[in-house]
Amino acid sequence: MLMALRLAILCCFFASIRAHTSLLFSTTKDIRLLNVTNKSHKISIIIKDLEDGGAVDFYHAGGLVCWTDHGKEMIACQSTNRTDGSHAKVAVVTSGLNSPDGLACDWITEKLYWTDGETNRIEVVSLNGLNRKVLFWEDIDQPRAIALVPMKGLMFWTDWGEVPKIERAGMNGDPSTRTIIVSEDIFWPNGLTIDYDSETIYWADGKLNFVAAMDYEGKNRRIIINRGISYLYSITYFDSKMYWIEWDQRSIQMYDMTIDKDPKTLVKGTPSTFAPMGVLIMDAKRQPVGKSPCEVNNGGCSHLCLLSPNPPGFSCACPTGVKQTTKFTCANGAQELLLLVQKTEISNISLDTPDYSQFVLPLMGIKHAIAIDFDPVDQQLYWTDDEARTISRVNLDGSNQQELVGTEVEHPDGIAVDWIARNLYWTDTGTDRIEVSRLSGAYRKVLINENLVEPRAIALAPEHGLMFWSDWNEKHPKIERAALDGTQRSVLIDDELGWPNGLALDLDSAKVYWCDAKTDRIEMANFDGTDRRALITDHLPHVFGLTLSGEYLYWTDWQRRAIDKAHKVTGNERTVIVDHLPNLMGLKAVKLDSKRAGTNPCAKSNGGCSHLCLNRPKDHVCACPYSYELSTDTRNCVVPEAFLLLARKENIFRISIEHYNNDAVIPITGIKDASALDFDITDNRIYWTDVKVKAITRAFMNGSKVEKIVEFGLDSPEGMAVDWVAHNIYWADTGSKKIEVGRLDGSSRKVLFWEKVEEPRSLALDPREGFMYWSDWGKTGRIERAAMDGTRNEILMEKLGRANGLTIDFVQSRLFWTALDTPAIESSDLSGMNRRTIVASDIQKPYGLTQYQDYIYWTDWSTGDIVRANKSNGLNRTKIHERLEFVTDILVFHASRQSGWNQCAVNNGGCTNLCLVVPSPGAAPGKQITAHRCGCPTHYILVNNTCLPPRNFLLFSQRNAISRLSPDSKDYPLVQLPIPTLRNVRALEFDPTRQLVYWVDGKSQSIRQASSNGTTGSVLVPGSPDVHPYDLAIEPFSGLLFWTCSLNNSINVTRLNGSSVGPVVRVENEKPRHIAIHAKRGLLFWTDVGSTPRILRARLDGQKRLIVASGLEKLAGLAVDSEADLIFWAYQHHIECADLQGDKRRTVVTGLQQPAGLSVLGNFVYWVDLDQHQIRKVHKFRGGERETISARITQLTDILAVHAPSPEELSTNPCINGGGCSHICVPGDNGGPQCLCPSGLTLLNDRRTCGNSPACEEENFACETATHDKDCIPKNWVCDGQVDCVDGSDEHDCPECRHDQFQCKNGPCIDLLWRCDGTAHCPDGLDEVDCCPKGQFRCASSPTCIAASMVCDGWNNCGDGSDESPVNCQRQEVMMPVSHGKTYLLGILVGVLATLAVAGIVFYLRYRATANNNAAATRPGELEAADPLAPKPISGQKLPPQHSLVSKSGRKPTGLRPGSDTVRMSALGYDRSRLTGASSSGSSSTPPAAGYPRETLNPPPSPVTDPRSACAESHCCSAYSGTSSRRPYRHYRSINKPPPPTPCSTDVCDESDSYACGAASRLGSEYDSDPFPPPPTPRSQYLSDEMSCPPSPCTERSYFNPLPPPPSPDHSPDHSPS
Repeated sequence: MLMALRLAILCCFFASIRAHTSLLFSTTKDIRLLNVTNKSHKISIIIKDLEDGGAVDFYHAGGLVCWTDHGKEMIACQSTNRTDGSHAKVAVVTSGLNSPDGLACDWITEKLYWTDGETNRIEVVSLNGLNRKVLFWEDIDQPRAIALVPMKGLMFWTDWGEVPKIERAGMNGDPSTRTIIVSEDIFWPNGLTIDYDSETIYWADGKLNFVAAMDYEGKNRRIIINRGISYLYSITYFDSKMYWIEWDQRSIQMYDMTIDKDPKTLVKGTPSTFAPMGVLIMDAKRQPVGKSPCEVNNGGCSHLCLLSPNPPGFSCACPTGVKQTTKFTCANGAQELLLLVQKTEISNISLDTPDYSQFVLPLMGIKHAIAIDFDPVDQQLYWTDDEARTISRVNLDGSNQQELVGTEVEHPDGIAVDWIARNLYWTDTGTDRIEVSRLSGAYRKVLINENLVEPRAIALAPEHGLMFWSDWNEKHPKIERAALDGTQRSVLIDDELGWPNGLALDLDSAKVYWCDAKTDRIEMANFDGTDRRALITDHLPHVFGLTLSGEYLYWTDWQRRAIDKAHKVTGNERTVIVDHLPNLMGLKAVKLDSKRAGTNPCAKSNGGCSHLCLNRPKDHVCACPYSYELSTDTRNCVVPEAFLLLARKENIFRISIEHYNNDAVIPITGIKDASALDFDITDNRIYWTDVKVKAITRAFMNGSKVEKIVEFGLDSPEGMAVDWVAHNIYWADTGSKKIEVGRLDGSSRKVLFWEKVEEPRSLALDPREGFMYWSDWGKTGRIERAAMDGTRNEILMEKLGRANGLTIDFVQSRLFWTALDTPAIESSDLSGMNRRTIVASDIQKPYGLTQYQDYIYWTDWSTGDIVRANKSNGLNRTKIHERLEFVTDILVFHASRQSGWNQCAVNNGGCTNLCLVVPSPGAAPGKQITAHRCGCPTHYILVNNTCLPPRNFLLFSQRNAISRLSPDSKDYPLVQLPIPTLRNVRALEFDPTRQLVYWVDGKSQSIRQASSNGTTGSVLVPGSPDVHPYDLAIEPFSGLLFWTCSLNNSINVTRLNGSSVGPVVRVENEKPRHIAIHAKRGLLFWTDVGSTPRILRARLDGQKRLIVASGLEKLAGLAVDSEADLIFWAYQHHIECADLQGDKRRTVVTGLQQPAGLSVLGNFVYWVDLDQHQIRKVHKFRGGERETISARITQLTDILAVHAPSPEELSTNPCINGGGCSHICVPGDNGGPQCLCPSGLTLLNDRRTCGNSPACEEENFACETATHDKDCIPKNWVCDGQVDCVDGSDEHDCPECRHDQFQCKNGPCIDLLWRCDGTAHCPDGLDEVDCCPKGQFRCASSPTCIAASMVCDGWNNCGDGSDESPVNCQRQEVMMPVSHGKTYLLGILVGVLATLAVAGIVFYLRYRATANNNAAATRPGELEAADPLAPKPISGQKLPPQHSLVSKSGRKPTGLRPGSDTVRMSALGYDRSRLTGASSSGSSSTPPAAGYPRETLNPPPSPVTDPRSACAESHCCSAYSGTSSRRPYRHYRSINKPPPPTPCSTDVCDESDSYACGAASRLGSEYDSDPFPPPPTPRSQYLSDEMSCPPSPCTERSYFNPLPPPPSPDHSPDHSPS
């Protein structure tokens, strides 16, 4: 019932539409109707859910509304008169659209016409979506509006391109009917509409802002309206009324032409409602019914019947790309096509018609397609996708898309179809292979895998049995040829090539063509490489794809983004087929009207082959895919029961046991010299050792997924065997003389044997019994046996000579081996008993050996034969293969060779790492009674079947390796860490809590990190021209890495996540190099190799510095012993140590040659001896004899001792995870965390967070800890022996004193004038030691004394110039000689009286200043805005020189330091504790009317540090009348508030300091400092953050671009309707 009601309402609604005149308009999101006959102008939405709506039109007779959608790139229609409830949108055009701006309906023949502003075309399509055709594509720039006159067969359109115009043509696209009717007084022609009754065209110009009219010829042009218009867009006409869209106002206007009044707004939109796009009147009168010549039998046309202005009023046309065969009929589709790849799209372009329209195939999942080929038989196209790693195919119409190959391909590039044999070929630049399969992707076979570097294009000549491919290897580019089975390979072209890309073959003339993107040529040659010549050499910036069809070559060009063609013989007739196409890749030209002729033996019944038929120039062969063998009939492929695997130099072979001539190379790349070979049948992998690569590698049996599992710490891996039960691998390293075991992926390596191992070679395993066997070629030669965990080692047989090829007969429990020195093949039982010779005659040099069923198989190193014989007596000898010299190993691939079971087969025996099977105690061989033990990697500790990393060990680095050394371990002491890509390692560090290794990469000047097992690696500090890391030290508790930089001579801190903390040490003339940390005490040590080589200590923030030791030349290493609280260092030929304060210094060892690196582990000091290539040690307390730990280690660079914190230390250390500190944490005195900051930052009030340091002037010192009562102090107070900052930072970092100071031994710096003045100022009295007699002067650098009269006499009497220094000369001028005590007291009395007089003057001046304050402040130019801290002399007067310095200690009676530049407040009775730490801002010189100034980011100088004044209070300033004005020192946070808009508008005018305000008012115009920014100016406004740049020729599009901006609406989201 409800549904019927809805249908009735809907039908009534659309009936009312047809009964009344309605305004139909589209917005970006919907289509709406407005009843213009109704005064209410109610708007109804009839179609919703547009993505980006554009033009709109209707078909009245059919009840359709049609529109364009820019977002969906489609044209769609929806019915308005359906009574069945179906009003679904119907897509008419869904491809090949970019910007469909205009739309018009031919209501007589039921077609849609549209313009596309991107493709620059005018097209037509039937309303049902069939038979689409491009009408015009040339000389069109930016087409927009389109209008039709079907009664006369005419269409009109606007073009707002570089040459704006309005054109007219026949609706059939006849170029002879095309003419320009408007080309003058036109700029942005947007809207277009027609009055059919008066045959008048109306059009709107969005730039010139008018609506004009003219006839169909473009004559009788006149302006209809040009007022009240801002931006015309779409326009329509009906019943003497004009309707248009004002785009910028988002409105629809109506203009009544019968009354000359201003336009009326019908619809007013807002930015939040809708953006109208297209408008027209929806009325039956707008589509008058007329007689159509196409209405009878479609005019006799097979496809399109298009109206024409010429008799007979119509013409037949064909869909785009289809050739017209007769006047009325079209061909059956396109006959000649270009198949084109554009990275994520595949399209076709018809070559049958001149418009070269492109149609994109509706395909899914394309990521980066590269090459394409075509099967003319089934008319399917094939392509490769480099990113998706697939090979796919699809029908020509885009249906039936299939993925053919999706595994074991890495970067498929070129592709080629053998349409005769029905095979598919491709190149893979990732695996460096050429493969073949059936067209379905089945029966894959690798044809070529050697000497391929970058194979690209591939092309086939099936009739000739040949294939060609290009290889753009930078070192040796080439074009090669081979038979279709991969044999008969030869290089055709390998000179004068750069990047050979596309290939094309002319099969008729036997020519090969190629394009080169580096030489910028297209060349050709015969199939044999002769008669080479360049065909095209100009305008080829980057050619890629190449194809040939008929007489023409076609190619793609990346840079020009174009497809060109030229004649294949002459290179002439060059034509651009299409341009402006992005991401052009491969292409293929095909002819559908004629199938490719030709045949070969594979054409019939697949050549008699069961799987692959591969043609060759003179014959054909049958081939089998992986895991198959060709039977003796050479036609059928069978699955063998067993086969042989052989290792020989660079190859691993597979040879049939049953069928001769079935040997094949497994396609594995990267093998240099394979030695041992084994397999794991459970996952179908093979494993091999390579003595040249020094690695153990594995791959699947088909050669895919090559993976190095062990590549570090190997020297000469000669023997190897797989434990197929526990999934372990064992190997013997002859070079390093050890036997190891690990998991099958190479992890959990454990050294089993290294003592008494001389030359281990062949290995054999018996997991069922728990034993391993190996031969040792040392001395007289022997075979040994042990449990598979390395226990129960015993020698089975001795004096064997060189035994090799150990193999076990698991059925009869016997051991077989080859004797190279005898030569013979021998056997014994598994206990080494019952030994006998199996083969001893007619054998030269047996090497590899294996056993299968009743036979043994062996290789002969000399003859190259592979022979089989009975395993018991050596009879029934059969030669399996010949001429395979130097085979190093052989085995039979069969399940019987890997059978059996033990406890490790289930859940790895419950072990986390290694499960190692062992024989049960007392079990006899053959009883298969075993147990198992869990094993750990070398140096790891087993706890409850779980392996824990070692806690204390050494790490040392070589140039390209990092190794772990455990001197006291029972394990093998030395293990190389499996960290790849090590290049020029210079320094080491290790994080024991996270098991991460850090090192300095000298090649990239970066700091890198990796896990100790090599699984993860990354860059922590990237290299840059400004970074040269030298040494590293880690603070493991809070996770900080400290490192020295040799370029800027600093110590920096980086968090372990890579973020920077900042520098902590950077001092002029210091050069930090080696670095060490005492993490428990939060101490940092480093060597300084600057002008005074020494060792320094500080907190982790670089503060509280202490010189530990000095006078150290050629410092080579530094280490901290955190257990004994000692610091060790190496320099010259010595190693010394001291306690953490630098006391108790002693020599540990001397007489060293080239020590480098230093570390302490346990009771020993370790170092690197660069001269002897050794790691050596000595007792850290006793010294004594040096001991060599490891010798013959080349390219040693660093050594490090690792001490893992105990669980208790990790739980109790307050700095775990940073201790809540934002930057640096050290243990505090109270047991909690103490937060510190790097240089440039200050600890804020929460005592945990570091922030910007207070903004102090250059003359001030910023205390490290910011408080509300102290931040900045004068620099003269720094390092003067008295703590002025609350945190004492003014007395930190004071190892050296200034030139005018004296260094006390225990740290403080005192005035140089206090030296030898008769009073001890240093705590240790050092300033009064070695003083000269009265009346003499002591030289600075020596104890020499000279007469006082010789000071500042113009001669260098001391030799070091100290007697002529400015400080001493100034002292001579200022200080008067004192004769006796009375004179001294008299001077004091005079000074007191003078002070009282000055105070009275100051009081009087201050009173006067207060009285005149307001009047003075209002004078222009004399506001308090001037900086009171930077006074200039009044009226040009010069300030007198100031030489006053007041003592803090009060010990100096004079209270003055000649030569100083500031005043000590305590001498004037000023309480320094009242000083705040931040400087306050001065007043702004900007009048209050200018508005509030911005926040002052950098406060101005403070009152006590400004060099231009010398006093801080009024009673001080009175002594220097007129030279300065002071105010209280306020915190910088309060300064940065905007002042009130009063004449006295800054914080200078505190009530407590009215004199300062008055003085500032009078002196405002004299100050040169302006702490607030100037008032806004036209320039500063435009440059402010809140404003954008003003219009200019370089910012306005109309100036920058010679073309006007497109007059299309902005389709941004904020313009969308609601």
